[in-house]
Amino acid sequence: MTIEFPVDWVQCGRAFNEQEINQIRETVAFLPGLSRRELAATVCEHLEWHTASGTPKRHACENLLEKLEAAGLMHCRLAER
Repeated sequence: MTIEFPVDWVQCGRAFNEQEINQIRETVAFLPGLSRRELAATVCEHLEWHTASGTPKRHACENLLEKLEAAGLMHCRLAER
């Protein structure tokens, strides 16, 4: 599904463009069995989204995933953990 993005999505100071949002959506669709925490860690790894010390920005990514889902851009089929 192609989605028009009038502006970049911004989370925790990082702007995500259409290509990155589509990569997130593909990752979510490809890995339906992961918990939200595992999914966020995977997305951080794929997009190289880390703190200055190298720790994945997992909490910020979880918030972004929730926002994308609330906007109807994706659906997380999360594993029960």
